[in-house]
Amino acid sequence: MSKQTRKKISLIIAILGFLFLTEGMIKNFEKIKFLYAYYYEPTSFMKDELIIKSFHEEINEDTGVTSIYVYIGNLKKDKVKTQITANKNSIERNKNGNILVWRYKFKNKSRTFQRTPKEEFPPLKFTYSSWLATLFTILFLPALIYYSFLKRKIKKLKND
Repeated sequence: MSKQTRKKISLIIAILGFLFLTEGMIKNFEKIKFLYAYYYEPTSFMKDELIIKSFHEEINEDTGVTSIYVYIGNLKKDKVKTQITANKNSIERNKNGNILVWRYKFKNKSRTFQRTPKEEFPPLKFTYSSWLATLFTILFLPALIYYSFLKRKIKKLKND
């Protein structure tokens, strides 16, 4: 791989790292905290049910097709009002018609995710965006240093 290509890749990683770092600072590093809670605080995730009070359709403006629904209601265990967005056909319900959910609560943050009846712990798919944010946040500074090192080296080779 040429030095120019490595320079471009390190610049892209540095820019993405900067963007994820900025987003993290704005949102108080919510994704990194979520990843921490997933692996080190499993009690932060609780099985619950969403008792539906209302729902509405979100229509895709390009196609005019309705495929996503927003379900609004209260959680069964602690009566917290929340909402979940999902495809109508993919929603898992129990015999009472309530939606099966995972509730994540850690450091005054709360999220709700769909779940299937057989899940014992939230699936790893919930952590993908958190892993990506953490990875690019960590790689920001090394990529920036490597980029500036390559930039100097290329500039030195051109001058010689």
